Amino acid sequence: ATQTITNVIMPGDSASLLIKLRVLPNPSSNTAYVNIAEISGATDTTNTPRVDIDSTPDQVVDNDGNPVDDAINDPNDEDDNDLSRFDVYDLALRKVITTPPTFTYGQNLSFRIRVYNQGTLPVTNTVVKDYIPVGYTFLPSLNPLWTGAAPTVSYTHVPVLNPGDSFEINLVLQLSRTDGGATDWTNYSEISSMRDVTGVTDVSSQDADSD
Repeated sequence: ATQTITNVIMPGDSASLLIKLRVLPNPSSNTAYVNIAEISGATDTTNTPRVDIDSTPDQVVDNDGNPVDDAINDPNDEDDNDLSRFDVYDLALRKVITTPPTFTYGQNLSFRIRVYNQGTLPVTNTVVKDYIPVGYTFLPSLNPLWTGAAPTVSYTHVPVLNPGDSFEINLVLQLSRTDGGATDWTNYSEISSMRDVTGVTDVSSQDADSD
């Protein structure tokens, strides 16, 4: 996007512009929300292009080195451009059954749960809970990495989960006979909490698009 300031900017003065952008889901990039603006050129009052004394205005986004945020007098920064960024926590979960049909009562069914870090910040101590309906039996011997007992069991992924990365955990449940009803075999998993990279601060409530 480009906007031209047509008014004369006198020495010591400034001009402000406003741009509004819609935030889109992040494709797991830690630079997804880094927004850069740059002066692409300027003329004097006779409409003659002028050379900037300490920077090179142009329309190339990545040729200004490492910009220093909000700097206008830093010798290590080309002050014709500046960046603005924000960070988000955003985890997502996908669960699939990996045991091929058909199924019989008493059979052990395997589920694969994968958690993705779609945000821009790393997390640790990610806790996944599984809600086991009456149509399944949880056997601890088949799930040594899970804690608790039916109807709710938990798994904690302690290591750092960086933006763009994911981890996988398997769950085995035994198919049980019930009085019937579709919800008897509807099995949900959920990310219940996560902490920041220090492992101290709970950041679960800061997830960008879920509770």
